[in-house]
Amino acid sequence: GSFQIDGPGQMMIEHLEGDWTGVVGLPVFVLGELLKKAEYDVLSC
Repeated sequence: GSFQIDGPGQMMIEHLEGDWTGVVGLPVFVLGELLKKAEYDVLSC
């Protein structure tokens, strides 16, 4: 699942460990690495 960590609720979060994008739902850096391994050229889209 994902979480919304902006607005007033962000004051309740003291520390995040790992990739912030993974915490909120889509691990963008992991996705990028997987696309690179699959030799998918993201920049040509």
